Amino acid sequence: MTVDRPTDQWLTVAEAARSTGLNAERLRSLARRGSIECRRGNAGLEVHIIDGRPVELRSPTDRPRPSGRPRDRPTETDRTEEISALKVALAVAEERARHMQERLDREQGRADKAEAEAATLRDRAASAKGEATALRDALIDLSQRLDTATAALVELQKPWWQRLLGR
Repeated sequence: MTVDRPTDQWLTVAEAARSTGLNAERLRSLARRGSIECRRGNAGLEVHIIDGRPVELRSPTDRPRPSGRPRDRPTETDRTEEISALKVALAVAEERARHMQERLDREQGRADKAEAEAATLRDRAASAKGEATALRDALIDLSQRLDTATAALVELQKPWWQRLLGR
């Protein structure tokens, strides 16, 4: 059994009007009143469309009647519309939760990779510190040998009779 996934997209008002069959000015009016989900995008006002319908933020029973009086009892149509709106909202929430979980997993992977790289760099730094200490010790030893060799060379450069007399 396959589950139909809702098509979830953000469209400009003009595109949303073509997609839903609603008038563009009607969509703008619903957006101003906060009845549908919208946002400001680079191309202007964008409307959240799922399965060819704008995502409603207010349930049909919350909307005022044309007379301005509240509804006495929700009708079966109102309940069906509310259930449909809740199903769409649930699908959107589940999809967002899935995206957030995937993002969290990616970020956790990056953090683990960075931590492993940091441990490798710490090991390399410790190894380099040990090598630097060994090279410094070798340099001191070579410096002492050079001093000894220089002193011996100075001694050898003296004439033989000065060396014999100990001058």
